[in-house]
Amino acid sequence: MKNIINYIKKHGENSFCKLNFNELDALIFAQLVYSNLNLSNDSLPFKIKDLKNQNIDKMVRNNMLNHNDKTSIELLINSSRYKNLKILDIAKYNNEQIKEQFYAISVEIADQILITFRGTDTTFNGWIESLSMSFDEEIPSQVRAKEYVTKIAQNYSNKIILCGHSKGGNLAVFAGSTQDSFIQKRIIKIYDFDGPGFLPEFYNRHDYSDISDKICKFIPGSSIFGMMLESVGKIQVIESSSFFANQHFIYYWHINGTKLKTIKEVNSFSKHTNTAINKWMKEFSENERNLIINQLFNLIEECGYKNMQEMNENRLKSIISLKRKIDENSEEYTLLSQGLNYFVTLMEDEIKKTIWDKLLFWKR
Repeated sequence: MKNIINYIKKHGENSFCKLNFNELDALIFAQLVYSNLNLSNDSLPFKIKDLKNQNIDKMVRNNMLNHNDKTSIELLINSSRYKNLKILDIAKYNNEQIKEQFYAISVEIADQILITFRGTDTTFNGWIESLSMSFDEEIPSQVRAKEYVTKIAQNYSNKIILCGHSKGGNLAVFAGSTQDSFIQKRIIKIYDFDGPGFLPEFYNRHDYSDISDKICKFIPGSSIFGMMLESVGKIQVIESSSFFANQHFIYYWHINGTKLKTIKEVNSFSKHTNTAINKWMKEFSENERNLIINQLFNLIEECGYKNMQEMNENRLKSIISLKRKIDENSEEYTLLSQGLNYFVTLMEDEIKKTIWDKLLFWKR
């Protein structure tokens, strides 16, 4: 099934005058921002084609599915549609003290500026910050995203498009929703690709209602991350060729022409996983969720892991190491143990329901 790499190959010679900017272009840049564009700020602005002078393997080294990212970047560098686009600005912040992970780029596309935000990367800062959305109304990178959009809007007079994947989608929505009205009027569209929602209070903001019609949210059929917390408005569900949590990765998303290929609704796995997460959040207070997350990452660091990619390389070994450490320090990790055990119990129940749903489907 075709994905965004096929789109670049087919339409890479079409200018933005011939084929207008669309959701697939936004998705391409929502993925590009995961790569470390190694040119320094002294080189700004630079064109996409200038990336050919960089070590692309190094640029994508820490990315999931980095072989796809390498292919995509090489195609962008050599395509008429993308190679002369200017990257005007890059912002990067990693703050250990406040657990902030932020990366954004601004790209000039015809008379518009696309601001795209990176999602959660493999750093512990990134994961802690993302999980903090379950108890914090604002996380550091959301505030940073708001300030960044304001800065770009003040420095350039162009119309603005915002986009991001995963946490980056959440940042795009937050940043657009919290701007002054004169900047919001310049925002054409906000693309949220499988980003988590917000705590309920967020949607009561008057500035959110002023821009909500410009938000386009897309989630895959087995979405987990995009179903977290609350989302309002229309959500388009995308057909994907992978399973379960792997559907979060955009190279598995199917396309149809110049659009993402949509399906009617999320599948049973997504619904039941979302139910388990919501039940878990209702069981623990915001303060308890905070303590559980901090205990979890203290535990991970005690086990000697430096980032999530390291843990992911041998998942079974990682789980065994964490379980052993919890058992050895049961008093210290009492709340964490309760939280993990309850979530496992909830998931067992919901997985049984997912299997039952499948059996009923095949009996029809």
